[in-house]
Amino acid sequence: SKKLSFLIKSGNDQFYIKKGKWKVTEPIIVNGNLNINDEVELAFGNDALLIVKGSIKIIGNKKNPIKLTSINDSWKGIYVISQNKDKSFLKNVIIENINFTRLGILSLTGGISFYNSDIEINNLYILNSLAEDALNIINSNYKINGLKIKNTNSDGVDFDFSNGLISNSNFDNIGGDAIDFSGSVADIKNTIIRNVEDKAISVGENSKIRIDNAYINQTSIGVVSKDGSETFITNSNIYDVKKYAVMTYFKKNFYTIPKMEISDTIIENPKLVLRQINTLMKIDNNEIKEKNINIKKLYEK
Repeated sequence: SKKLSFLIKSGNDQFYIKKGKWKVTEPIIVNGNLNINDEVELAFGNDALLIVKGSIKIIGNKKNPIKLTSINDSWKGIYVISQNKDKSFLKNVIIENINFTRLGILSLTGGISFYNSDIEINNLYILNSLAEDALNIINSNYKINGLKIKNTNSDGVDFDFSNGLISNSNFDNIGGDAIDFSGSVADIKNTIIRNVEDKAISVGENSKIRIDNAYINQTSIGVVSKDGSETFITNSNIYDVKKYAVMTYFKKNFYTIPKMEISDTIIENPKLVLRQINTLMKIDNNEIKEKNINIKKLYEK
């Protein structure tokens, strides 16, 4: 397409975008690996999106990050899918005004989605997401350092059947859950989560998550461990929560017992601790008393 004249093929399955500020008014679909380096800015139209069937490398400069934004109010975001887990890299990047993707039979809830694509992120700022998940990582391994997500309609980041590390990250003004895990194994370190409509960290569906040095405040619910999951919290602060600071419960009763162990952590209001019957919760090696609770009622808006 003449409109995509800035997209250059440089070898077998290798593509790059020329330096400059470009307006994108139609989908970019790359069958291969896409490289976006310094001095590139892309502004996407409402129906434009970026699909990469391979890996993506967006490497910006710390003083001058690469910016992917919208021409108008929003655009359809990024979808990276790999056949053999090619590794993608995002470094010093700002992505804003993303919405979910519908293109033919393709329907995605994430504004930025990585499927079967290992990913390393350093200093990524996602601002003003209208998607169900600002970032969705599925069936992938990841290493995330310096992720900042601010102003989302719904969830911040959703990990499905993915394993990795999140460190030195920040979530602010999140319309759903800040971090949501399903079938995943992860460590969260040195992370600030605040102004969250639902849960700061939701651990579900046989996930195993270790949280160290998290700072959680101004949220409806702090940390939840549900449906066969194991959650370990150390050296953290949870305060100014509307409903509960920490919870263990079943949402789907066919899973095994969910567990949570908490140590060296400040919970501002110890009364806002909830352990459903037949779940496990310990705080500084002391078992929390079980309660009979109606989880369906909890999920009613």
